[in-house]
Amino acid sequence: MISKDGYGIFERENFVFYSTGENFYKYNFIEITEITKEYYLEKKYGKENQFWKQPFDEFIKLKNENFITTFYQEDEMRLHKKNGEIVKKFEKIRSPHRMGIYGMAIDKNENLWIAVPVEHFVGKFNIETEREIFSISGKELEPTIFDHPEYVTAINDFIYVSDMGNRRIVKINIHNHKITDYKKLNERIYYFNQVNGKNIYQLESGIYFE
Repeated sequence: MISKDGYGIFERENFVFYSTGENFYKYNFIEITEITKEYYLEKKYGKENQFWKQPFDEFIKLKNENFITTFYQEDEMRLHKKNGEIVKKFEKIRSPHRMGIYGMAIDKNENLWIAVPVEHFVGKFNIETEREIFSISGKELEPTIFDHPEYVTAINDFIYVSDMGNRRIVKINIHNHKITDYKKLNERIYYFNQVNGKNIYQLESGIYFE
């Protein structure tokens, strides 16, 4: 276990960064080092960022170094310049009931994926046009394929969904949208990614790697 109560996880340069709310840390798979909030923000958003200082926003960087943020339980997504200045707010990238976006990812084709747990929704959108390309949703807010998907992660040709209620990780092929199970778990999952060849999980009981 890396941390029992950590969250706000992201990866940079083969380090895992996370927070416990008051304190901030980095982990290199050997030791945990406490860091400042300022260092955490610099690593998350980049040295060029001067205008966006929200430590727990979901964040993804585009190829042109602009970035997108949202805060869990919001339905608003923002496009920023690399210095943090807001360029625009997306109007059409939403789930059907416009409930809170918890996770987002950019695939290798630079399409945007979002996860909305309350609607059991995972969707894929074109960033430029904001057009929905693919989605799976609950039926009248009841689970169908997904049960409260908390997070989406892009790795190579797949989107990995942290399917919390079903206690599993699912992968979706970004080309044909075929869905397959990746891993079954014994407890709820809130986050999954891979760093330096290792799997990182945020489960009910804490943050782990294998």
